[in-house]
Amino acid sequence: MELEVDAGVGVADLVLAKRSPRSTKALQAAAMVSPRIAVLLRQGVGDSIKSRAELAAFLGTSEGAAQRVLAQLSAAGVVVQSRNSLSISGLRTPPFERLIAVEAKISDWQRVLGQAYRNLQFADESWVVLDHAFARPAIAQLDRFRTAGVGLASVERGRGLFIHHAAATQGPMSLAKRWQAQAVLSSRALARKIVSGAR
Repeated sequence: MELEVDAGVGVADLVLAKRSPRSTKALQAAAMVSPRIAVLLRQGVGDSIKSRAELAAFLGTSEGAAQRVLAQLSAAGVVVQSRNSLSISGLRTPPFERLIAVEAKISDWQRVLGQAYRNLQFADESWVVLDHAFARPAIAQLDRFRTAGVGLASVERGRGLFIHHAAATQGPMSLAKRWQAQAVLSSRALARKIVSGAR
């Protein structure tokens, strides 16, 4: 579970992430690259690029900037370069196999519904959670949540969580944003591991 996650579509209040089995190397690699270029770690994306010029074209940047990206990928252990060619090894398994985004607000369901819908760019599911005392107007508009594919729940102290509409599990709309989230979450998980190991 991570708070305040920026996957390039706004900051999600909370992201629940399920680690992929045997994904330590993938986690380390994703943590070492800028989230903006993490999509290069996906099989079928980076491994189709065979030269610095192709990488520059893919990124829409100069060859000098592409060389700096290659330095990051090299530090992550996913690129091999020779004088005239390169090979980027895509990760067989992403660090996290399932991501659920949550937007938690007291009220203002219309604004938060838009935020939750944007989170579907990277998340498998997206939810709005409101204070139960203020949830009635949102519950009256469940069709808007259904259309958006966003779940609606409310919480009340002492009574728990109420599910009004379950989120659709539809997978991310954008693989680039999904990999951006993978890199952000990997970096945080690795930093947490380093900090807890230092104690």
